[in-house]
Amino acid sequence: MKYTVKILCLLLALLTVLPLAACKDGKVEDGASWQPNVDGEGGNFVPTIGLFVYYIFDCSYSFTEQEYIDHGFDEKAGSLKKIMYDEENTWYDELLRRAKETLEILITYCNAAVADGFEITAEDKQAVEENLVQARTRAAIEGYEYNDMLKEYYGCDYITEDVIREVAEMQMLWDKYYLHLEEKFGEEVTDDEIAARIKSDGLTDTSKTKNIAILLFPVTDMTTADSEEELIKMAEDHVKSFEGKTPDKDTFLNGNGVSGVEPIYYENVYDGGVIADINDWLYSKENPPKVGDMEVINMSYGPCALYYVGEGVPMNESQAKERIVYDRLDAWLEAAMEKFNVPVSDAIIDAVDLDI
Repeated sequence: MKYTVKILCLLLALLTVLPLAACKDGKVEDGASWQPNVDGEGGNFVPTIGLFVYYIFDCSYSFTEQEYIDHGFDEKAGSLKKIMYDEENTWYDELLRRAKETLEILITYCNAAVADGFEITAEDKQAVEENLVQARTRAAIEGYEYNDMLKEYYGCDYITEDVIREVAEMQMLWDKYYLHLEEKFGEEVTDDEIAARIKSDGLTDTSKTKNIAILLFPVTDMTTADSEEELIKMAEDHVKSFEGKTPDKDTFLNGNGVSGVEPIYYENVYDGGVIADINDWLYSKENPPKVGDMEVINMSYGPCALYYVGEGVPMNESQAKERIVYDRLDAWLEAAMEKFNVPVSDAIIDAVDLDI
């Protein structure tokens, strides 16, 4: 898979790619000579109490409904520290484990990114600051200083504006580097490796994948109902500007000079491989799109102008290549963790006192 995007965090939300704590059980079988390269001097990213607490709250959303059932979650018990997740650990213990793992993976990616010549750019910092200005404004409208609003929201004073800034900048760096590695590893996969993986995994679906261009008109914390209607109209006007024409994807994604839009090109999308609202249009059984068809859909992220570019490779080729790439990402991460990770110390874990 290959795609281009301006705001990378948003891409990871729209597309059903692996999350930060990516799968750990990959195996590099295809192309056994392939080895991850983790050379270079890393950055200076290290865990802090604020970062750790942020990911404690962030990881609290990672539990699934099935986990609640399988591990006997008892809401009446009140505190996660009182409910056993398994025979030895409470739900709070499991939450700390996930937060530690997630933060260490983020730090590894960021330090490795610096070693590979990537950085948090001035443009990245400006984008983060603009979001913080909006957050401060929203807090002020509700009668708060931003740090006071964070304290009330999280129920603690570990997470401040500085922590939010650091998280946002690190995640932007991780996003850029993750997508760079995914594209790099994808370009290295050979046809022979794909054929071998199709055979070894028994992938038989040869139906064609699809390529789609997406122009997102994103909502923000400051978007009102009226301004959201304006965004929808902008997306609709963009689509109408191509009536009777069949633009190439780059022309469609250009946005007709409109600022603030986010162009995304995603190829070899299989059924179920993109967020549901877009997937329902792209793989509609009743009215499947034809090449050049366009549509506007409204999502929580903002209205999207969609453009169907055409068919991609067969499904089993896309799946095989994706699995090889993810195996290599896993192998790379394992090697990178040994060189670039800075573990969350027991001192940081013990310093955290949360009433959850």
